Amino acid sequence: MLSCLPVQDPHPERRARQLVRAREDYRWSYEYPPGVAMAAALPPREAFSLAYLARVLELDVRIAANHASSLVARLLRPDASAPRRSLRWRLRELNPAAVMSAASSTTRALTGRLRGALESAEGCAASYERLFTTLEPPACAAFYRRGRDPREQDLMFAWQRVAGVNPMILRRVDDDRHALRKLPITDALYRRVMGEDSLAAAISEGRLFVADYELLDDLPRARSDSGRQKYLYAPIALFAWQRPSGAAPAGALVPVAIQCDQTPGPETPIWTPLDGWRWRMAKTTVQIADGNHHQTITHLAFTHLIAEAFIVSAHRQLAERHPVHALLRPHFEFTLAINDTASNNLIAPGGEVEAVLGTTLNGSLSLTADALAGFELASRVPAGDLRARGLDDRASLPECPYRDDILPLWEAIHDWVDGYLRVFYREDADVRGDVEIQAWVRELAGPSGGRLPGIGEVPTIAALARLVAFFIWTVTAQHSAVNFSQYAFMSYVPNMPGAGYAPAPGPYTPDTEESWRAMLTPLEDAVRQCDIVFQLSNIQRNHLGRYPAMYFPARAVQRRLAAFQARLAELELEIAARERGRLLPYPFLMPSRIPQSIHI
Repeated sequence: MLSCLPVQDPHPERRARQLVRAREDYRWSYEYPPGVAMAAALPPREAFSLAYLARVLELDVRIAANHASSLVARLLRPDASAPRRSLRWRLRELNPAAVMSAASSTTRALTGRLRGALESAEGCAASYERLFTTLEPPACAAFYRRGRDPREQDLMFAWQRVAGVNPMILRRVDDDRHALRKLPITDALYRRVMGEDSLAAAISEGRLFVADYELLDDLPRARSDSGRQKYLYAPIALFAWQRPSGAAPAGALVPVAIQCDQTPGPETPIWTPLDGWRWRMAKTTVQIADGNHHQTITHLAFTHLIAEAFIVSAHRQLAERHPVHALLRPHFEFTLAINDTASNNLIAPGGEVEAVLGTTLNGSLSLTADALAGFELASRVPAGDLRARGLDDRASLPECPYRDDILPLWEAIHDWVDGYLRVFYREDADVRGDVEIQAWVRELAGPSGGRLPGIGEVPTIAALARLVAFFIWTVTAQHSAVNFSQYAFMSYVPNMPGAGYAPAPGPYTPDTEESWRAMLTPLEDAVRQCDIVFQLSNIQRNHLGRYPAMYFPARAVQRRLAAFQARLAELELEIAARERGRLLPYPFLMPSRIPQSIHI
């Protein structure tokens, strides 16, 4: 089907009828999550394919096999720290009927019953790393092994602010020092941690950064399925780019201090790497906060739900023959289906979000809704976001893998979209006169539409290119960065628990490993967290830039597509070259690993 603008369509009545039918299929609902624009029902054409469902089942089988193997390994080789019991005694603890019944199902029933058997057999001294038997443990787990230099773990902790699951929080401390009024570190304490460096020099040179989780302050605390109190913290963490030294010959981002609450005072000390196990506890409060912010805002709100608003409004206002609809359609695949599944599973009462995260389900969904209510396109476009956070300056922050990989991808996507649109629009007036595009933009932002208030007007080809490129970037590169990194950083629970199970360290908290371990997610919930992030990180159905053969019949479009694909191939090589010098692998923005749509 050849694409054309509304004014060029020789059959406007047919086009109008198609839009009427689309508006019947794609209707809005704001019921769940409360106040968020979602499709009222899943249109049949948006449902998962059988091939997709088969892939999900395959992953479920792998998860079940991992738990079965883990259970057998624990029965035969119990944790050395567990009470010494005979194998015969441990086997007697199992319920054979339950195990056989579970074995007949290769998915969640098996994992659930085996978890119970595992808890019964070993008690609470289980090792988190031993949860990985047939599944490969993530690289971050090695940094937590006994005997590892604590400074290496600190480097890995800082690395996750610029190349972890949520690289969207860190920002430079500017001259007004607002962050330091909330976290009042002294120059003397800074020098104790950083040696010859000074606080004033770090600020003036733009080398001081903060991760502030104030959005999580005062959220309601949840309880686990077993009734245990859970904790979610709102810490402030300070980082500095350390000049080249013997410990960091190329320089490195290092953590300096953490305050585990928003209000400084005697009950909320400032912890530093000099504080032993309480420093590790403070880092854990940051990791828990980072994971909760990631799941509710960075991942759910700013990829999945933004995509939903774009997709539903596009179907309602852009005829299928519209060139923008034609460009966007391959990027819609299975997004409404995965969001519908999440609404009835992940973010439903009793789902993974409620089970794993630290606040209540209502608390999590309020974060999501508030983030979308404050949406501003200008601040979400990657160049604008990085500039606003002060991370665009490579002199003050030489290494930032997210920045270094995402910006060239944004430019490539934007250039492709801009070139595509200029095949159909000759001048800006054509955009202003396109009734379908203007209706789409109004519906995206409107209170009875997508409810994204900061879309702005689209009076030019350049403005339209930015809007369309933003959507494609969101569902491809950005979603890849924040989704496929989950297994690498969230599957090993000591690195990033979904919730805390003890208060943040205070002045009287014992400086012991037991104090830190008390904060960590219990084994059964840890397994559930590992299960879900494994599945979310391992489904890729399509690839960025790979459209169906002859999908774009116009030769002018084909030439621009070929240039886009060539640029993606160049970026693959450039990112691979950067990978060789990185602390941990960060392959999530390699074009070959970026899907064309949000389908998981």
